[in-house]
Amino acid sequence: MQYLQLSNSVEAIQFLQMNEVSAILIEHPVAPVSTEDTVSFIHQELSLGVPLYLYRFTGDEDRLPEQQGSFTLLDDDLQNTDFQELLKQLQQTSQPKDYSLNYLKKVSDNNQEFILQSLQIFVDSVKKNLDEAEKAFESGDFEKVGGIAHAIKPSYEMLENQEAPAICDALTYHRQQENIPFQLSELRRIYETITSQLGSHL
Repeated sequence: MQYLQLSNSVEAIQFLQMNEVSAILIEHPVAPVSTEDTVSFIHQELSLGVPLYLYRFTGDEDRLPEQQGSFTLLDDDLQNTDFQELLKQLQQTSQPKDYSLNYLKKVSDNNQEFILQSLQIFVDSVKKNLDEAEKAFESGDFEKVGGIAHAIKPSYEMLENQEAPAICDALTYHRQQENIPFQLSELRRIYETITSQLGSHL
C-alpha cells in the first residue's frame, strides 16, 4: 500500500479527480478549499466510495463539516504507534479493485456525466452480450461466441481490467470448445465483481 501526502486541499482535489485511491485522510482544517467543501466535493462530485478519515488536533476549535456519517473523526493526538495502527486498518478495509476509472477520466477531462454514462453502458451492454454468448454456446454457435467476445473486449479495456480482455482474445482467436464454458463463466464473474465494486458510482 502506497501513501501520498499533498500540501493543500486544491492539490488534493486535483489529484483525486485524475487518480484512484483506496482511502483518504484529511488533517482538519485545510485550505484554501475548506474542510467542509472538500468533504462535500469528494462525496457529491467525485462519488468516491472509499473510507474517509478526518483528523483534528486536540483543542482545535475550527468548525467541523456538517456531513456527519460521511467521514470517521479522529479527535485525539495520534502517536506514531496509533498512526501505524490506523494505516493497518486502512489497508484491511481497502480492497484492490478489478477496474480503474483513470482512462475514462483522461479521455473525458474528468467529465462526470460522461463517466457515469460510460459506466451505465458497460453495466447494461456487457450483461446483455454475456447472456447472448451463453445462449450461442448452448446452441453450438461457437463462431458467434467468438464474435461477441471480440465485441465486449473494449468495454473491459476502458475500465483497465487486464484479465477479461485476455479471455476475450482467447475466445476470439484461439477458441477451444471444451474451454468455452469456463471462459464465459470467468467473464461473467469479472463483470459481476466490477459492477459490485462500481456501486458507489452508479
